[in-house]
Amino acid sequence: QQRIPGSTKMMAMNLPHRSNFTLLYLILSFLIHLKSCLASDRLDGRFSFSLTTFDPTGKLRQVERATEAALLGTPLVAVCFPNKIIMACPQVLASPFMTDDGTARFNRITRNIVVTHSGVSADGRVLTAAAQRMAVEHAYTFDEPIPVESLLEGMSLLFQEYTMKAGSRPFGCSLLVAHVPSPDDDTSNAAPRLYRIDPSGAVQTMSNYAVIGSLENKGSLAEALDAFAKEATKRDKNAREDDEEKLIRILEDAIGRPPFGQKSKNIIKAKRTYLLALLSNDHGLQVRRRQEEA
Repeated sequence: QQRIPGSTKMMAMNLPHRSNFTLLYLILSFLIHLKSCLASDRLDGRFSFSLTTFDPTGKLRQVERATEAALLGTPLVAVCFPNKIIMACPQVLASPFMTDDGTARFNRITRNIVVTHSGVSADGRVLTAAAQRMAVEHAYTFDEPIPVESLLEGMSLLFQEYTMKAGSRPFGCSLLVAHVPSPDDDTSNAAPRLYRIDPSGAVQTMSNYAVIGSLENKGSLAEALDAFAKEATKRDKNAREDDEEKLIRILEDAIGRPPFGQKSKNIIKAKRTYLLALLSNDHGLQVRRRQEEA
């Protein structure tokens, strides 16, 4: 056989190298893995581009994400007494040199209605301003304080509007509305009430206690508040002075030691600031700060 010089070398150069096969195998494996990862989110991606588009399971993903954002907010608890409501929440500040973050947690709507929020603070401020504007417009038009039913209906419609409004997103916070009826109200609704409005616009009438924020799904806190609220409903007189102390202790046990379960390494004892609010017919809304040492 006649051997052609250089033919073997040329054939070796044309054959693919083993490293090229390995690289091709890795690329194909990555693409297959990426396709499998995106398969579960394929429907979500197709139907989450619009707030008004339901996915095949009948859900609005943006509303679900707004509800999750509301559960990440500062925890807030409230307990109803025979003629007043006590509310409390920790004041979480970004720096020990700060005394306030500029966000009012307890906002007066009328003498008998207070609104508080948990979740995205900016959204809470917008909703609080809307509630106050609604109360002013009602008082100007009808020359009377806005009924709590009208306020709940108006705020519910505002929440619901932003679940289907083009170019916007749902509010990422929940509202807790506290109402202590005046002596002139109907006797059938004479007891203090708590109402919760979630990002979808649904209004819930709470029992004698309520929790919103990051501790909303904590069972031990709900059990402690339930026992405390049952004790409070049996009283005929005003709340005792140690009721605020007991409410702070319940909230502190649920949160843990500052800062939120971690021991402070500072020489000075760490302190946590709590905001306490008292709503009653006698004095309206009263808010004060209280510091607890670690």
